[in-house]
Amino acid sequence: MRVQVEYFSPYSMPTVCVGCGNPVAPKTYEVSKSNMKGDESVGLKFPVCEECFAASKVGPGWLGCLGGLLVAIVGAAIGGSLGSSLDWGGWLMVGGGFFGLIAGIWISRKLAISKKSPDMQERIARLDKSVRIMGFSLPSLLSGKGWIKLDFADAAYGTQFMRLNGGKA
Repeated sequence: MRVQVEYFSPYSMPTVCVGCGNPVAPKTYEVSKSNMKGDESVGLKFPVCEECFAASKVGPGWLGCLGGLLVAIVGAAIGGSLGSSLDWGGWLMVGGGFFGLIAGIWISRKLAISKKSPDMQERIARLDKSVRIMGFSLPSLLSGKGWIKLDFADAAYGTQFMRLNGGKA
């Protein structure tokens, strides 16, 4: 369910977990989005239960980050060797390194998730899909208004969030 709400800082949140609908703990799950330039971003914190909070903390760890760095170095080397005869070879090297870092961290996170129990894997997948920021417009100086568009996997949760915050579908 897609919901659009006005941009402002204090949102009222439903009293159930965004990931599974269970009663919440005093824990949150943050979703964020940056614009294409990367100079503006928004983030919202949604209430979660203890189990979903634990699922949200599954990451690549320090060993995974080292793996990501290694893949970044390999990507930079490949990019540099492909572009060695071109004027823009340095850009290929930087691009290869950046892509390698992102890919390495993503692969490391997937490996960390694969080592979890099937129940935890399902909870992680459900939480990852529970809410996404699809777009935003920061308040302008002229109108003072902005908006945020969110996609909720659970329509009931999205409807409740929309009603609590005066949004629209």
